[in-house]
Amino acid sequence: MIACKSLGRASTVLGLAACVSLPAWAQNPCILVRPNDVLGVAAPPSAGAPCLPPLTRSERLKDYLHSTIGREALLGTLAASGIAQARNSPSIWEREMEGYGARYASRFAKTVANNTIRLGVESALGEDSRYFASPRRETGRRVAHVFRTTLFARKADGRQTLAVGRLAGAFGSGLVSRTWQPEGHNGIGRGLQSGAVSFSFDFASNAFREFWPDLRKRLPF
Repeated sequence: MIACKSLGRASTVLGLAACVSLPAWAQNPCILVRPNDVLGVAAPPSAGAPCLPPLTRSERLKDYLHSTIGREALLGTLAASGIAQARNSPSIWEREMEGYGARYASRFAKTVANNTIRLGVESALGEDSRYFASPRRETGRRVAHVFRTTLFARKADGRQTLAVGRLAGAFGSGLVSRTWQPEGHNGIGRGLQSGAVSFSFDFASNAFREFWPDLRKRLPF
């Protein structure tokens, strides 16, 4: 019953999200790369505007390794494990260092599962889920861009499609991670809930990429 309710909620959210209309240019975008910047800008097609080529296998592997064992990924795992430690979740692991180690190992293993599933599905479907900043400056439009870019991925021809790889990674790893969770945290409902949390973290990560460059300029240090 719990699993059905969780699945129902997830389906509702995805259904509403899929109803978000894409602007005409976003259906066949041309990706421009800003000089001396790691971010790109999704802009309307224009004469002579260069587009990024499809991801190669080596590029996909490099992105996989960065998102799994890169500095930001490991720091994120440390932070998430610390939050779980503070909440004492799962409580059976307690708040000792041994418990923190168990939480870190669990979080890291889930990240590996998430990225591995995502890599396999995206490679098979030819999806490119890399984030590129919005060319708009209005806050509302940029938030909408973050939402769309999290939910949709680009195909090799520039079209956008539902990000099946990202969703499969988030919810697949949520369910896989139940196999090593203690009693009370290992049900299907818990797995779906964990997948939804992972997907929300993807949204938060893309939002950070979108707005952090502007916020950093306003910092006094």
